[in-house]
Amino acid sequence: TQRVSKLSTGQSTGPWTATWGDVTEFVSENAPPEIDPTVFLKLHMLDTPGSEIITGTGPAQRWIDNRDLGEEMKIITVRRKNTEPLDTFLAVHEPYRDQHFIKNVERLSCTTSEAEAVQVTHNHGTDLILSNPSGSPCTLSHNGLELHTDGELAFASFDPQGLRSLALIGGTTAESRGHKVESTPTLEGLLTGFDDVQKTLTVQTDQETSDPNHLAGKTITINHRERASAYTIRSAQKNPDGTYTLHLDGFPHLAIGYLLVTAVENDRVWVEPPPVIQGKDNNLNLFKVELDKTLTHLQSLGDRTTDDILDEWGCRIRTRNGFVLETPEHLSSGNEIALSLLHPGVDRIRIVGSGHWQR
Repeated sequence: TQRVSKLSTGQSTGPWTATWGDVTEFVSENAPPEIDPTVFLKLHMLDTPGSEIITGTGPAQRWIDNRDLGEEMKIITVRRKNTEPLDTFLAVHEPYRDQHFIKNVERLSCTTSEAEAVQVTHNHGTDLILSNPSGSPCTLSHNGLELHTDGELAFASFDPQGLRSLALIGGTTAESRGHKVESTPTLEGLLTGFDDVQKTLTVQTDQETSDPNHLAGKTITINHRERASAYTIRSAQKNPDGTYTLHLDGFPHLAIGYLLVTAVENDRVWVEPPPVIQGKDNNLNLFKVELDKTLTHLQSLGDRTTDDILDEWGCRIRTRNGFVLETPEHLSSGNEIALSLLHPGVDRIRIVGSGHWQR
């Protein structure tokens, strides 16, 4: 089991920064790893006095093909006692090459209690950034710079010539210095299917969109039983039945834990390799992998079970791992199953609208 080592702790006295550099990048499975000594990431943490800061060296593997097996990097954890109804950690991440460009990061007060805002001063000007999950009307005003919006996330950027850009995600409008941006409508609906090979989602929206191409670049959030997943939409198309197929950006793992069925005995389905499940079992769903690699939903993941295989002297040779199924008759030895957080026909989806203006 990989664990965090070389631990050290300290107490925060207020805002602080941390910088990562010389991070190893594994471009492809067969190519040697590369390190670009000019690339850095700087964390600006707008902390409050008394937070506990824990640093250490931890596992940093990101590729499932094990090209970076054993890779480690410095990690930081910040925690504080839960003394407020809503405890917020506020930070700005600054990726840069050669020289950092942010001069100052300052926390701003908001007219809405649940909102958080920062002013970032950098080489090209000043940015106002607002996080406002409630979507309540909110006004930022600081040193002659203003932003008025009901957006869930809003951004105004200024340079010596004035307002340079204005954007919002969620909500309806954002205004600054005589410019107004309106958001496209937020779409909600139902997840009806997904394809882990093609990296697509099929959704039925509650209302139609006039141009599916407007969904490109937006984020879709899928609400599960106890948590949510988010993906970036690369492109979208409308299907004859009124649903939409969303092609996702990158290489998201829509299904995880592909397993081979080795035996079915009563309501027990035995699998290899042993399943590794992080978090609560009841967040996952069980699917049968068909011959064409499509997935058929079987049930929510139920109880896991084990069975020791003994030799003639009663010594354990190995342990079988499996699941308890309500309808095991749909599976047989040699079938493949998969686990996924996604539950077609049940999970609700949300594609938040956005708007943008640039000088």
